[in-house]
Amino acid sequence: MKVRPATTDADRMALFRLCVAFHKETHFSEFPLNPMKVLNHLQWWTTHIDALALLAMHDTAGPVGFFLGKVAPPWFADDLTAIEDAFYVLPEHRGSRAAYMLVREFVAWGKARGARHCRAGVSSGAGRAGERLYEHFGMVNMGANFVAHWKE
Repeated sequence: MKVRPATTDADRMALFRLCVAFHKETHFSEFPLNPMKVLNHLQWWTTHIDALALLAMHDTAGPVGFFLGKVAPPWFADDLTAIEDAFYVLPEHRGSRAAYMLVREFVAWGKARGARHCRAGVSSGAGRAGERLYEHFGMVNMGANFVAHWKE
């Protein structure tokens, strides 16, 4: 397993396929997926200096996970913060080192970009496993995520 930055058009398409899988598996599937919006955002994550797109690459299976993040100050302060936007590993590769390696690379990238803080969350149903992964990197649980979907 290797983790590398996603920078090419082929990488963006691999990210897109993983984003579709992420969308289908999580409560985010309640939101209709807009493919062009996803592709436009992936363009930003793969090209902007303050953004990061990572791919976890399995030796034979190819892309099996991704991490999307950025470095920016929070709305109320000036300190740079490494912020997770989306993070996913295919079910059949959970329990491998993919998730660990993606988070490790994100944390190192954030520190190298001058971030003094890191913010990440578990909002897709990964539960305690996701929390333990972040805790391993020194993060503490500050609360919970809540969602409601209203139908007409």
